[in-house]
Amino acid sequence: MDVAAKLELLRHIPYFRSLPQTALQRLATSLRERCYQPGDVIFRKGDQSEGLGVVLRGRVRTVTTSPEGREQVLKVFGPERTFGDIPVFDDEPQPADAMAMSESIVVFIPQGDLLDCLREHPEALSEELPSASPEYTQDQLAAMVGSVREVVQRALKTLEHTGLIQMARGRIQIIDLEALEGWSASESMNA
Repeated sequence: MDVAAKLELLRHIPYFRSLPQTALQRLATSLRERCYQPGDVIFRKGDQSEGLGVVLRGRVRTVTTSPEGREQVLKVFGPERTFGDIPVFDDEPQPADAMAMSESIVVFIPQGDLLDCLREHPEALSEELPSASPEYTQDQLAAMVGSVREVVQRALKTLEHTGLIQMARGRIQIIDLEALEGWSASESMNA
């Protein structure tokens, strides 16, 4: 991947849209490109972050495995999408496994280079963070938690009746985050 292609890739990532050209060029020189075959592990839950992952070509999924061995897909990432974001910023281990779903090329922006750049240009975070309101169907939510749509629908109705969430026009608004987290913790202990 040449420098021009690296710069073009970085311009499409929300974190970097407001960065000056010189900052983008510095980041572009630090990109590490890796190729993966379908099923290849990119990182495992508990691994330290090597940096912000960006899918250049192919598809990557993040998954967790229940104690019973049931795999739950958390999210699927296509071209120009970032993954492994949170461990880059909180310096904690990876919260899930990441695997290539197809023949994929992924570039990594080293954590230190990324954090240095964002310290120099904090406006990139304040102005251009990706949307905090992801959109999923009930079928997609069910697949993420290893269930079926009907169970998700009943759970959402229960949460709405208890006043923890409000559903309207295909959107879910969290009313009481602290209580919802408490409910979630008690449900996982009962599972």
